[in-house]
Amino acid sequence: MSTYIEGTSSDITVKGVSSEVPNTQLWSLTAPAKGATGESSGYTTHCFGRSSWLRWFALVRLWSPWLAPRQGKTHELAEKDAILYSFLRIDGLHVVLLAISGIDDVNTVFQADLINLNIHARNDREQEGTARVVVAIAGTFSEGVAACMYYARRVMSDHVVTSKDDQLAIDQIKALEAKSRIQNDDFGVTWMQNWNDSLTYCTWNGLGQNLTEEKISSALSSLEENGIKISNLIIDDNWQVCCVNIVWKISLLTLRRI
Repeated sequence: MSTYIEGTSSDITVKGVSSEVPNTQLWSLTAPAKGATGESSGYTTHCFGRSSWLRWFALVRLWSPWLAPRQGKTHELAEKDAILYSFLRIDGLHVVLLAISGIDDVNTVFQADLINLNIHARNDREQEGTARVVVAIAGTFSEGVAACMYYARRVMSDHVVTSKDDQLAIDQIKALEAKSRIQNDDFGVTWMQNWNDSLTYCTWNGLGQNLTEEKISSALSSLEENGIKISNLIIDDNWQVCCVNIVWKISLLTLRRI
């Protein structure tokens, strides 16, 4: 990884790992995360390093529940904490970085200063935790993101406590991946979805903050009349003024029709 990133802190452990995406290189980075003290979380920052690039892209946290894109062509990176960075190098390769959060109450993000990109961890447990980052080198942005996401899936499945049904699905995926590796020289990519892709309608974008039962009913009727089928309805701001029972009736009626 030192070929692509310079100045990485010695506190960060770098380990090469197998990638599920052909023609990509992958590294797992771990670093200590200071434990919490009482009700105060522990915060730790490690220098990830720097590299040269033609342009960059990032997904930043506007605040806890919202993500937003950022991009640029200068060495001035995103002004907010980021969970993903991608750098296009002069040789055409893409360096993709993904911060992995949610394991043992540790939240990991990227923060930028004038020189380096840093790994910043928040630990809500009193015991010392681990900040986790995955780095991919790929020929395209999509391949780099896919490699990072597949690895993050593996990490999460190994650490997150799951139900019996979820664990059965995970075991089936791992068995198919192992079978694919035996039958082929290359690492086989296997993906099993336990959900269906579908459309969700959110009242925030279409109806705004001044939400009423009449507006929701009219919007759902309009969607139905135009042949737009939704599987989920998100009732955003001002839901408190709407009668919950009536909203549920509207939602169930619309979903029944589609």
